[in-house]
Amino acid sequence: MANHTKDKHRSRDASNDSNLQERNEDPATRRTQKKTDAWKQHENSVRQREKRRATAQEKAASKKRTLENEIFGDEPEATRSTSHQTSHHGEDDEPPRRLRRRTSSPPAREKSPAPLSPKTRALLADEDDSGDSQDEYNAPQNSEEEEDDDPEADEVEEEDEHGNGRARKTIRKPTTKTKAVIAEARKGPAKRARSRDDHSSSDIEERVKQNRTAKKTQVVAANLKDIEAPYNFLVKRALRDLQSSCATENPFPTGDSSSDPRQMAREAHERAVRQFGDQQTPLLTEEILKMYTERITNMRSDAMKIVQPVVKEAYDFQEAGDDDDVDEIEEANRALATKYLEGNYFVFAGRQGDQPKHPYQHPAISKIIKKVWFANRQDDGIIFDSYFNPIPITLIAFVVTLIRWAIREWTTGKQAVQKLNQDSLREMFEQQKRNILDLQDTDQRSKLYIAQVQQKLYKAARKAAGFHDEEPLDPKSSVSANVWAGSMDLDNDLPLEK
Repeated sequence: MANHTKDKHRSRDASNDSNLQERNEDPATRRTQKKTDAWKQHENSVRQREKRRATAQEKAASKKRTLENEIFGDEPEATRSTSHQTSHHGEDDEPPRRLRRRTSSPPAREKSPAPLSPKTRALLADEDDSGDSQDEYNAPQNSEEEEDDDPEADEVEEEDEHGNGRARKTIRKPTTKTKAVIAEARKGPAKRARSRDDHSSSDIEERVKQNRTAKKTQVVAANLKDIEAPYNFLVKRALRDLQSSCATENPFPTGDSSSDPRQMAREAHERAVRQFGDQQTPLLTEEILKMYTERITNMRSDAMKIVQPVVKEAYDFQEAGDDDDVDEIEEANRALATKYLEGNYFVFAGRQGDQPKHPYQHPAISKIIKKVWFANRQDDGIIFDSYFNPIPITLIAFVVTLIRWAIREWTTGKQAVQKLNQDSLREMFEQQKRNILDLQDTDQRSKLYIAQVQQKLYKAARKAAGFHDEEPLDPKSSVSANVWAGSMDLDNDLPLEK
């Protein structure tokens, strides 16, 4: 008992001596001890981080082995064929994309302690003799689960806004998953992944190069006003020749060898050169050729502008006024449009009982031909009489196509003007032309009937232009001798600009 009391007093005295010694230490000794403790703390932190990193890599390798076993089974690695690898991976000797993503890790670091962070170096270099507890060095670390999910996660230290190195805090670096989410948000909506069947990069580069070349060499259509006389008369003559031949032979050229609009334009230009050209006539340029081809489209649009008001008047369509019953008028318009479109009823001039009579003699057909091609003594139907005498079946089908398109605009009860679609119009035109040819081929009587319709339409149009039946035509040009001089005067001619 006495010995125990002596040991107790001895340990108390030793503790008092130790405390006395600690109080009597000079500031330099305390700073040295603090530096030593800080270095040990840093080494422990590095060792723990390396241990967690190694554990994460081991888990990733284990997942890889598990996935490979699921793919290859118990097959030995040495006997795994290239075909298996290719079929699963997509490329020879290349791990699957999922494995590459999960097993990717930074290169192994040496086990030696990592360099001190700027914050730690600032702390060790601090000569301030004020005492601080060791609690300030117990900075929060990344959790082991976070380190396992992302081995690249680490901690960084940051000074406060006043540069005080002691105001220490730990900032977690963004994980790989966070970086991926941020990058995806910056890129915007995800694009479709390019498949193996898509064009190769060389094909894409070649296409881009061709597009750039095409933009540089893009031809702008010439303006008729910029062409000097007398060449402008020749070009204008070719324009009128082209639009007349298109309307009577092929209103919807497709671009193939049999109906190429550029070839049709060249032929019209050559006819004008043979008739009015000389040795000084300039050659046909790409700018003028493009003006020719654009004129084909303008011809259809200009004709439709005339057709629409004629259809409204000839087929009794009405627009509701302020005092009218809108619903009643729209219902009547819908009924009319449905009746005319069903069975091509709109091409007949009358009816006998329940049966329509006189096909292709409706007054609207003759009126449109007069307004578009026989408006005056210098119009295309007179100047290029050989195209229109008699009115060709192609032209009749073209006019009927435009009428049907205009009637369709009233199917909603009120006129809804639609943009002309060349493909739809061409399909409709081909059907209308087949209808006329089928009627013509029915029997001899039907053949004579169509021929009479063609002659009747031509005579009515020629009379509307101001010509009598007995007035002779110039046999060389198929143009009336009375209007030949007028056709040379450009000021009295119809405008051709769009």
